[in-house]
Formats: sequence, structure tokens, C-alpha cells
Amino acid sequence: MYLLRLFPIRLRLLAANLLLVAIVFGFVYRVVPEAERPLYYQLLLFAMVASSLLALAVSRSVTAPLAALKKKLQEIKDTDRDHVIRDRASDEVGTLYRVVNEYVLYRDNEAMARQKESASTVEKSQEMASRSREMGHLGLLVEFGKLLSLNYDFGDAAHEVLSKVNVHLQLEWSSVMVWDESAQGMRLAATVGLDPKLTGEVKSGNRPQVQFKRGEGVSGEVFSTGEPLILNKGYKDKRFKHFPKYTCSSRRINTMACVPLAVDGIVLGVANFVNIQSPPVFTEEHVIFLARISEVLSFLLAKSTRFDTVFLESVSGLYQPPYFKYLVSLEGERVKRRPHAVSLVKLAVVFADKAREAQLKDQVHRKIGELIRKSFRKVDMATREENRFAICLPGTDSLGALFTAGRLKEQIDLFSFDEKDRQVFTTFGGLASFPEPVADWAALGPAVDAALAEAGRIGDSRVVCHRSETDGVAASSAPAAAEG
Repeated sequence: MYLLRLFPIRLRLLAANLLLVAIVFGFVYRVVPEAERPLYYQLLLFAMVASSLLALAVSRSVTAPLAALKKKLQEIKDTDRDHVIRDRASDEVGTLYRVVNEYVLYRDNEAMARQKESASTVEKSQEMASRSREMGHLGLLVEFGKLLSLNYDFGDAAHEVLSKVNVHLQLEWSSVMVWDESAQGMRLAATVGLDPKLTGEVKSGNRPQVQFKRGEGVSGEVFSTGEPLILNKGYKDKRFKHFPKYTCSSRRINTMACVPLAVDGIVLGVANFVNIQSPPVFTEEHVIFLARISEVLSFLLAKSTRFDTVFLESVSGLYQPPYFKYLVSLEGERVKRRPHAVSLVKLAVVFADKAREAQLKDQVHRKIGELIRKSFRKVDMATREENRFAICLPGTDSLGALFTAGRLKEQIDLFSFDEKDRQVFTTFGGLASFPEPVADWAALGPAVDAALAEAGRIGDSRVVCHRSETDGVAASSAPAAAEG
């Protein structure tokens, strides 16, 4: 039987048919008389042709479905697409079709099961990774809690925080920069993983040459906007500021996340996190986590140093005007919760001439700032803007504020810069108090401005007190010496 399968089905059927015809022909030749043989030969010829055609049709009914089955199986193999093979016959070939279809369906179900299993495995893996990250975050929070409970120097505490974050997120390096009012820029306060020369300068207390002005570079932009920034293009970004002294060609910034350090909405500095390893780019999830880290660093900065010293004006040493306004607004909120007296004093400095102003302006402002800082309480707040000083006195009524302002002005009038130039400048002031005589907190600022304008109009180096809403500022205008 195996030998027959060495030949195609069609050839086998034709050969079997011809063999049968040959056997019949031999039988006729031997048995039938010679005179009758032509008739039998004609019948045999007709039977041979008919049987050959029938053999071809039968072979076609077998080979055609097999060829179609082969083609479909090849498509399944080449395209990895699962086809249902259709055949309505009920013979052995139809049975083969059904068996193949069962296999295809089985393979479909098995593939779907593998996909579900793979998806389930991936989901479980992601869930385990998420839990691992959460446990890592919790571990960091515990470590940060220990830092917050101790009285660290900010540089040391920030270094500890950055070290743990570097390990947790697989960072190459990180740094913290805080605003330095005297330099009018941000300076490095802590680094982990940076150039050893730079780290040494930070730890020794020296000011490294790496500094950023407001709006300068990536760090300066984040400080100005107060919004975190992701840079996954790295050093190719045009906003980067390069420092050749500390540049190392083998350690380029490929990815970077920069987040602001802020307390009560006031930006104190920025934290930079560089070259994350896995994944190779920073995501929004990283920014959310790093924002929490920045809160910890901001709290450490406020805890280890009075963070409001970051906002001191460089000449007088008093608060910058925007921060002073912010503190006064906080005092207004406290007044709403618990009413108490608050006085606002403004003092104007008028120089004798422009030449003297150009020469002695900073010196005069510096001495007045020193006098205010030494003479006033810790709860008092003061600022300077151009040639004007403003002082907020919580818990002080108009009488106490008038006495304080008069005494301050007397001491300022005693300033002497040169024996020949005792009258380099003159001063006059105005004050207003809440809740009496100014009953509306929002009207306190305009009231003190009106009192100051009245003092300037009167002249004679006076301090004018805003008395009442009806009497106005002129009700109390006396020379400073008399008030003192």
C-alpha cells in the first residue's frame, strides 16, 4: 500500500482504470471468437474513455479539497491568522476539514488563554511594582520624619534627603539652590553626586561660582514661575546655563526635573534632580513625588533658618516690598479672626540735592534700616521702597505708634555723615491705626498714604497722624520733636 502512495492520486486512479481495461481486453481476446471481437473492442474503447473521465473527476474531488486545505494551512502559517475552513462534504476529506477546524479553534483558545495569562502576569507585576514603590515612598517618609524631628543644619539635612531620593529613584545627581538676597541670585546649598570640587565648596561654606539670577537658566525659570519643569531633552535644551569650570563631558545632563521650594506660596529656591536611570525619562508621576520632596526640603529650610531672611532687601536689611505686603495681608487675616490694634507708619526721606542723594543714598538707607531693626520688636515688620520706609506695628494703637514714630524720627535726625553736611536730608512721616480711627482694614493703606502726603504738604519735618474718617489727617499734625 505504501508503494502506491509514491504516485499522485490522479495517476493511481488512471493506472488502476487502464489496468482493469487491459484485463478485460485480454479476457475478450482469449474467450470471444475472432468474428465477434470488433464489437467488444468498440465497447471496451468506450468504457476506457468513460472510466478515465470518471477517474479524473473522482481524483479531482479528492485533490481539489486537499489543495484548498494546504493553501489555508499555509496562510495560517505565514500570516498567523486563524481561518475557519469551510467544507460541506461528509466524506473522509470533510472529516479532515473538521479535525483541522477543531485544531484551529483549540489554538485560538490556547492563544487567548496565554494572552489573558500574560496580561494577568503583567498586571500582577505592575501591581507588585506599584506596591514596591509605595513601600519605598513610605520608607522615605519615615526617614524624612526622623530628619524633621532633629535640629539639623539645612545643608546637612538637605544632603540627607537628596541622598535618599537619589537611591530611591536611581538618579545620577541632585542639588538644592536657595535665594541669596545679597547676591541677588540663587546659590548652591546642598549637592549629591556632583563634581567633588563643587561639593567641597558647598560643604566648606564658600559660595560656589554656580549661581543663577531670577529667570536665568532652567533653575531661574522655575524660581520665577514657581512651577515644576521636566526636561527630557537634557543638555540640548537652549535654556541650560553651562559652567565650564565644573563641566564633565562624560556626565552630561540627559534628563532633568526641577521643582520649586516654597512656603506659604513664597518661592525660596529650587531642587534639581538629574539623569534618572529607570525609566530613562521623568514622568508626571515623578513630578508629583518630587513635589512632596520639595515640601520636605522647604519645611527643613524654614525650620533650620528663618526663611523670611531670604526676602530681605540688600541695602537696608528690611523686607522686600512684595514680601512685606504679603506679611501685612497675613496680619489682616489675623485681625479678622481675632480683632486687635494694628498701626501702619510710613517715613519719607528727602535729600537736599541730587548730588548728595547719589553719593549718600545707600549709606542713609542702610543706617535707617539698622536703626529700625535694632529699635523695633520681632513682631514688627518693615520695608523700604526707593526713599520711603513702611513699618507695620501689630498690637499698637495710634498713640503708641505716634510715640514710636516720633522717637524714630528724632534718632534719624541725629545722623551725621560730615561736619559740614549735617543737613544732607530731611524726613517726614504719616501714620494710621486700626480699628481706631480707621475702622475698615482695607482703608488703612490709603489712610497712611494720605497722612504722609499731608505731612509733605505741611513741611517742617513733621509726623502726621490720621485721626478720624471725618476729621482727616490734619487733625493731628505736630513737629516730630513735640510728638517724641
